[in-house]
Amino acid sequence: MAEAELRELPLVGKKTARAILLFAFGKPAIPVDSHIHRVVNRLGVVETRSVNATADALGSRVPRKYWGLLNPVLVQHGQNICLPRRPRCGSCPVSDLCPKVGVDDWPKEPEDCKAPLSRSS
Repeated sequence: MAEAELRELPLVGKKTARAILLFAFGKPAIPVDSHIHRVVNRLGVVETRSVNATADALGSRVPRKYWGLLNPVLVQHGQNICLPRRPRCGSCPVSDLCPKVGVDDWPKEPEDCKAPLSRSS
């Protein structure tokens, strides 16, 4: 089974085809969603404007033997630490290495980043 064959199916795009290849067939692939796109752009690994461009760029930059690790690790990181509107840089294990591209545009996190954010009334 190849990505091109899967993409011929209705409603199957690049991410879905690559997820099927990776998780169902164990073939090297990089399924990229908005979390991965955001994280790798903030890290400065790529400088892309779309998820598909990010997928292509990662494919040329990351050694094939690591492709299977990218999705699970980066999706979890994007869902729990490198959040879209309020990244928790204080809790990030790679914060010292991260250039935080675009993060200065967002409000700073509270001191105790583990506590839920409260809204002022």
